[in-house]
Amino acid sequence: MAESRFSFDSADEAATARLAAWLGAALDKPVLIFLNGDLGAGKTAFARGFIRALHGQNTQVPSPTFALVQPYEAEAALPILHADLYRLGAPEELDELGIIDALADHICLIEWAQNGGGILPEADINIHLEATQYGRAITISAAPHLCAQLDKAATRDAALSAFLATTDWADAQRAPLAGDASTRRYERLQSNTAESTNTAKPAVLMDWQAAPDGPPVYDGKPYSQLAHLAEAMPRFADMVTWLRAHGLAAPQLYALDRAAGFALLEDFGDRTLAAEARFDKPLDQMVFYFEAVETLLHLHAQDAPDFLPAYDGAVQAIETSLFTDWYLPHCGVTPDATAKAEWRAIWQKLGDDLAATNQVAVLRDYHSVNLIWRDQAQARHRIGLIDVQDALKGHAAY
Repeated sequence: MAESRFSFDSADEAATARLAAWLGAALDKPVLIFLNGDLGAGKTAFARGFIRALHGQNTQVPSPTFALVQPYEAEAALPILHADLYRLGAPEELDELGIIDALADHICLIEWAQNGGGILPEADINIHLEATQYGRAITISAAPHLCAQLDKAATRDAALSAFLATTDWADAQRAPLAGDASTRRYERLQSNTAESTNTAKPAVLMDWQAAPDGPPVYDGKPYSQLAHLAEAMPRFADMVTWLRAHGLAAPQLYALDRAAGFALLEDFGDRTLAAEARFDKPLDQMVFYFEAVETLLHLHAQDAPDFLPAYDGAVQAIETSLFTDWYLPHCGVTPDATAKAEWRAIWQKLGDDLAATNQVAVLRDYHSVNLIWRDQAQARHRIGLIDVQDALKGHAAY
């Protein structure tokens, strides 16, 4: 198999983790990965960044030095097997560890693979890590398309670093942050600069490369265009600016590059309505819901901004078509073309009728994971609004 090489100079463990995340994002099937390098070269750090990128940043990733193998399962990701063969007694022990069986359906990360003798097959991806004066030199040998994706990610990361260099967070510690179901990517930043006016203030970095969200599904257009979903940073920036100007708690924009798709935002924290149960002293949900309703009432008392697309019949028809196109077949019912057309026509008319009435800003993602409790704020400002870029101009009944 033809191979290409990708080289990366990592200044710290966070940069190593970003590279590991780029690789993880490029994989969609089981592969065998060898992590090569001397003791202390950063093999386990790379594996930790890789596993957390695919299975969640809160995943505990201990070194498998003594257990030899450590499996990871996640509902929405490929299973991973992380192995350290440094203490392997003999290559024949691989069968007992379950590594050979796991090759068929796991991403297998193997440290000290040379101790596996002739039992392990050739790796799909070879990663060599070497400690240098300034960090780590990392070389990845893999299929050309994978190296091309890594090169693209590194170029994007360099542009992002240039953007951050213009802010108080130029030297910030960067930690990946769980994102949403989109092409957007997030990091939490904490500045280390003593002279910075924002020293103790964390921020959230949004990285959003403009692109349609998904393949063509109808009339040659992707779902994002048919449903008027935002496809680039300007819609988000305009919406948070409008919300703040109308007395609502959307994140402050500390820095923005609309064309490149970079934004540095006020960090509202993690206390969403969905996450309340895991806090030591959960908030009374009635209080949370009361302020959420008050916020919604205030929003609907404002006229919709002109820059929002209309929430008309065409949008409602394509959104509700998910019921006939996906849900019913999932339940074993397959509507014919006539039934689908009639269903769309019903919602087209309902949507068009509502579009002729008074229009307000409709936040389509106004729900538990996007409402953040801000304990130090007052009244409706205690509800922080995120994920607002897909807002439309429509009826308040939504």
